[in-house]
Amino acid sequence: MKEAETWSAFDVVSHLIHGEKTDWMARVKVILYEEDKHFKVFDRFAQFEEGMGKNLQELLAEFKKLRSNNLKELSGIVITEIDFDKTGIHPEFGEVTLKQLLST
Repeated sequence: MKEAETWSAFDVVSHLIHGEKTDWMARVKVILYEEDKHFKVFDRFAQFEEGMGKNLQELLAEFKKLRSNNLKELSGIVITEIDFDKTGIHPEFGEVTLKQLLST
């Protein structure tokens, strides 16, 4: 794990990629479809491993593709007004609504 106090642009893009793979869409699915509403803990430092061996251009292209795919998947889900108030359990913040998740 990297012990720096600040992250480079490379680190930030790697972090965003990790979030696209494991965080927000996975949590949308927990809220909408899963019986167990507890979110998995998000590893805030996984990007330091996942970004290894890649350059910034590769990371940007990967992020673009993942974000596009996630937004396409989200647009294919029929979400009602009632769904926006459905909840999941965040490991640190407790109960959060789909509306709150999507707004962040």
